[in-house]
Amino acid sequence: SVLLAGLDIVRDPGGTTLAELAADKVAARVDAQVVPGVHALDAATLVKFKDSGSTPLTTLPASAGADGPLLVFIHGTFSNSANAFSKLWQQHPQRVASLFTHYAGRVYALDHPTLMASPIANALLLAQALPQGAHLHLVTHSRGGLVAEVLARAAANPEMKGEDLRDFSAAEQRDLKALGELLGQKQVRVERVVRVACPARGTLLA
Repeated sequence: SVLLAGLDIVRDPGGTTLAELAADKVAARVDAQVVPGVHALDAATLVKFKDSGSTPLTTLPASAGADGPLLVFIHGTFSNSANAFSKLWQQHPQRVASLFTHYAGRVYALDHPTLMASPIANALLLAQALPQGAHLHLVTHSRGGLVAEVLARAAANPEMKGEDLRDFSAAEQRDLKALGELLGQKQVRVERVVRVACPARGTLLA
């Protein structure tokens, strides 16, 4: 932080501080560890999608929305799905197997950038892949809980009636509007949310 404070007084001709340039590069490198999108999970193992070559699902199959609730894992800041949840697979395989049985294999993870995108943009990324009539059960860690809260509030109130959006940027307000419209059109319901260590009152880092 001392080094960045020193760099902060040096600007390029465009007015951008070297600290801002350095932060952007670090953030981009951190976010590059994820493969953005919704990924189907395997009961046997959970590895980094970037290492396994997993590709995100553009759209979940329609049957996934019709046959019962979907379980989606959402990781937190500086992380990815495997780093956040792989110990559940490693240390409690019987619990994972029971989850896959209960949800009939409808178990997914949202891999998402956490430094270069807002929780609203992350929620929109998940919503775009959801089938019509999806019912969601979400398991979240840290900042992932904010993504879940955005989803839950937008699904329950697609038109954002009564919400105070003044502190959101113009881009965030556009994403919120798009999210509400999409969840309303698809008739998505968020039924259950598990939040672990969520910064529910916000975070200076975000």
